[in-house]
Amino acid sequence: MAKWTNKFISAMVSNGGQFFLLIFILALAAVLRFALANDQVPLMELSFKSEAAQHIGKVISSRRGGEELIIFHEGSLRMNESPLAQNVVNVYGGQGEHWVKTEEAIVEIDLDSGVGMEKLSGDNVARPSFAQARLVGVKDGRYFLYFADQVEILDENGMVEGPYYLEGWRKPRLLEEDWRRGVALLNGNSWTIYVDFRAQTTVELPLEQGELRDVYLSRDASSVIYVLQLEDQVQLWYAQANGAQAQLIHQGQKWFSSMEVVWSPDQTTVVISVLGYAEDAGPEDEFSSTTLMYRPRGQESIVLNKSQGHEIQAMVPTAWDADEFMLWFNWLHQEQPVPTFYTFFSQ
Repeated sequence: MAKWTNKFISAMVSNGGQFFLLIFILALAAVLRFALANDQVPLMELSFKSEAAQHIGKVISSRRGGEELIIFHEGSLRMNESPLAQNVVNVYGGQGEHWVKTEEAIVEIDLDSGVGMEKLSGDNVARPSFAQARLVGVKDGRYFLYFADQVEILDENGMVEGPYYLEGWRKPRLLEEDWRRGVALLNGNSWTIYVDFRAQTTVELPLEQGELRDVYLSRDASSVIYVLQLEDQVQLWYAQANGAQAQLIHQGQKWFSSMEVVWSPDQTTVVISVLGYAEDAGPEDEFSSTTLMYRPRGQESIVLNKSQGHEIQAMVPTAWDADEFMLWFNWLHQEQPVPTFYTFFSQ
């Protein structure tokens, strides 16, 4: 091992390798900076400062401490102030790259130049439902599209492989990750994990535990966050993808409406927001929201925001920054959503 390590170091510091060594060190420093800030400081010792950004819309990707943002607003996507695409159906993010599925085409985003480049036109696809199909994977010039209950694979000539049929449903998400690695679909009071579009694991929950309302699979497909409605109690749970080692994260008296989940880049921390409402429908309904940060390894959690009242005032997480320990939120009560970022640090 030492022999190979010495060869690696020698190659990096000779024959012009200093540049690549510098890049390697900077990349490693960015990862360590996030991981150390995120994982080694107990949640109860974290403090934060918040600030509203000078943008309108929903931040779905952030790099370099918020210097490079991909923002969605009213069906359009832009990088900072530069337009990228219109009539957006969803964004696919994987391996540090982003693609946009619009009603007309698939567009690749160049993160360095901030330019969108069309890769596949819907005119080449003999499917009337192309407009609303969702992009859920990209590999070697092939595009994986989800048509309601099946995945089909297309290339730039519109040729089709598949289909792969998936049973179950999930709430559409603006930012989709790689479904080949794993996706969780709901079916009754169970979820099924699909890998490479084939069913791998099904977890059935007894109804006496509560009604399963939503489930989020982690980016590495190893764990889930799910929500149960048990009478008038909403319960948030963390578990392995196969349902083992379930841990109750939070519970509150309300009727479930929606949940959003955002995992940190290093997968050690997750931020969850859950919105609910009072049992009796009517103009005097009270809405209740809770946003919390949870760390599965130590079973730590802290509440970042709680609200209750006749207006929805939920703080919804949208994206972690890829390089800094900071997180973007939207406030649901604002007619024009202004992103707010929270920077976390040790007290």
